[in-house]
Amino acid sequence: MALPHRAARQAPRTLRYPTALLLLSALAVAGCNHATSTPIEAPLTAREVLEKMANAYRTAKSYDDSGQLRLTFRKQGEDLVSQTADDSVAFERPNKLRMHCYQAIVVSDGKQLRATVADLPGQVLDVEAPAELRREDLYADEILAGVLTRGLAGESTQLALLLLPDSLAVILDGAEAPSKIEDQSIDGADCYRIVVKRPDGQITLWIDQENYVLRKIAYPTDSLKKQISDSVQAPVTEVSLVAEFKGAHLNGKIADVAFAFDAPTEAKLVKRFQIQPEPLPKLLGKKIGAFEFVDLSGNPVTRDSLSGKIVVIDFWATWCEWCFKGLPNLQQVYEKYEGNDRVAILAVSTDDPQTTAAELRESFTKAQLTIPILRDAREQSRSMFEVQGLPTMFLLGPDGTIEAMEIGFQPRLAVDLPRKLDKLLAGESLYKQARAEYEARQKAFEDSLASGNQAAADDALIPQATIAPKSEPAKLTLEALWHSDEATRPGNILAFEESDGRTRLLVNDGWRTIVELDGRGQLAARHELDIPNEAAISYLRTATDAQGSRYFAGSASAQQQLFLFDASFKKLLAFPEGEHAGISDVRLADLDGDGQVDINVGYWGVVGVQCVATTGERRWADRALENVFCLAVTGPDAAGKRGLLAADGRGTLVPIDYQGKEDAPLSISGLFLRWLAVTDLDGDGQAEICAIASAKAGVESAIGLSPAGTLLWQYDLPVGAQPNAALEMIAAGRLLGDTGQWVVSGADGSIHILSPDGKPIDRFNVGAAIGGLSVAPIDGKGAIVVGTDNGVDAWRVQ
Repeated sequence: MALPHRAARQAPRTLRYPTALLLLSALAVAGCNHATSTPIEAPLTAREVLEKMANAYRTAKSYDDSGQLRLTFRKQGEDLVSQTADDSVAFERPNKLRMHCYQAIVVSDGKQLRATVADLPGQVLDVEAPAELRREDLYADEILAGVLTRGLAGESTQLALLLLPDSLAVILDGAEAPSKIEDQSIDGADCYRIVVKRPDGQITLWIDQENYVLRKIAYPTDSLKKQISDSVQAPVTEVSLVAEFKGAHLNGKIADVAFAFDAPTEAKLVKRFQIQPEPLPKLLGKKIGAFEFVDLSGNPVTRDSLSGKIVVIDFWATWCEWCFKGLPNLQQVYEKYEGNDRVAILAVSTDDPQTTAAELRESFTKAQLTIPILRDAREQSRSMFEVQGLPTMFLLGPDGTIEAMEIGFQPRLAVDLPRKLDKLLAGESLYKQARAEYEARQKAFEDSLASGNQAAADDALIPQATIAPKSEPAKLTLEALWHSDEATRPGNILAFEESDGRTRLLVNDGWRTIVELDGRGQLAARHELDIPNEAAISYLRTATDAQGSRYFAGSASAQQQLFLFDASFKKLLAFPEGEHAGISDVRLADLDGDGQVDINVGYWGVVGVQCVATTGERRWADRALENVFCLAVTGPDAAGKRGLLAADGRGTLVPIDYQGKEDAPLSISGLFLRWLAVTDLDGDGQAEICAIASAKAGVESAIGLSPAGTLLWQYDLPVGAQPNAALEMIAAGRLLGDTGQWVVSGADGSIHILSPDGKPIDRFNVGAAIGGLSVAPIDGKGAIVVGTDNGVDAWRVQ
């Protein structure tokens, strides 16, 4: 009953969800434990019951249950459907575990941690068990993490309660005050029933009155109901998702056999799970049979009549929503090749015969499509092309060979299909190239399994950074300007100078508050943001329009909306409406030079990049990009126009002009680009580009790029994962002399000062994990401003 996994890189766990929000959904998850604490004295408030439960789990030496997750629903007019999944945990501190969760089994005997995934037969993850098991240890393998966290109820509640230091704060974050309802017995145990109303709905917890073990959870079902309806393609009622923790017990003796694991004799022990390359479609490379479609006038269009042409056949239907999301991309390709008599692009309707030709024409007219429409009167889409879902597209060579096929919505179709057509027009074979690439991937997969994929595992593991002791620069002198304790959880810092010369420093304090400091570090204002309970803001952007009106925009990675504010932080706009994979980045800039501020939004998933007016009206959208990590503003050019650079899921930088048109992507061989900054540091009118790039996980460099994408310099950063995933690592400003400098944060709490051409000037350590970094104009000179758990500090370097 687990949901399909999201595509890799769609929303990297370590970068994209604020921890509290991620775990909030996790604790709408599975089950908890079984304790033998001292009986309580009534009456207890709902909050007190939850506190006792959290403390019982946090201090327990062991825990075990036979948990199960149960989903029930009724499809319209049919019997009640009931599905179950294992959700059991046995745990003994410090590092013994056995858990069955969705399709995964994870076992640690204290020496080795092993895991299997049902969809990956023949592979057993086999790594050394940590001295003390942490939640992060279970998610070090990306595939295993996906299985454990992306089921219907999210990640394991039992483990969250057992392993997190403050699980109650996670449960209650963004929720109304918990309340008690009528007590109820479960398997003879009297239980408190606690209701927690959260932004995603209401959860109910059954907590044992004697030992504060969590016996049962009922989860919200509003969004789940829609998911199931979409999956079964019919309305559903009586939806219920409940976790029951049968036999849950705290501090009991657990037999060693519970932590034993016998790997199947035929299984390969691997250091990292690997997904076998997807086999090529069986029709690929074969000549299609003698098909026949008809146009809307009843005239036949056959394989023979198309002989010698390169043919694109796109199967669609009037009721197919995803078809009409993709057809505008195909329209662009059709217009490009419309005059080429060697290319035919056809939209073949699979609608039933009762759908009239007029209705087909009307659907295309409404969508502004002029691609020729054919009908599949003989249902050859199924019998000959073996189409199982819509949309599905085939690309035929001049001799009728199926050279390529695509299933589902393809956001990059307008970019990728012309490249394929041009290769076929030049006499190349797409199928032979695809076959060679598949065979190479398959061989690499088999070789990796045979060797236990140690090399791949070494590349994939993200080492934890060790915070370096506080230190002074080797060459420069730090002058402490001020220290502020106004922000209790300092995050990213936005620093700028107003037209009247005032310095403003806006510090993210948690997810919903902005602490504003002046240039002396004094509190200027505290802005409690007017955003929904389920929303979060981890970064701010700002810009002014031609009239001098200032705007702020904020969001956080994987959030559903960005929020636009005026100069006094009055909310003006929440954008967009509707569900998607999440926002990755936001930039405010006047791209077209009309004096109005544009909101430029990058998304995870397939939405791409959008340019939006401050009223919420979309100006343009580029859906060809997937998984946009971040955006940067470029220009202006001689005409006053600005553009964007988008770091996408392929690790490349894609230039986009003010109208949303892409230029050729910039790629650095062997490096994956995930963050960038663009600014004119030396005052010559030409912007410098600095990016954060990695050759493998946890090993990052600051690099300099030319506008053409040439690697100009590379500066290696300390090894390790950034402790604060939301940190924006690059700042820039004029600290020394007449030119500016790059200031880059290291994962070990270090600050690196680089010249515009990447030469190291100096470095120092702040002695703590960095949550925010900026260069602020203070008294006419640049100063480094850093936020840590110790507060916010400003230094001048000289």
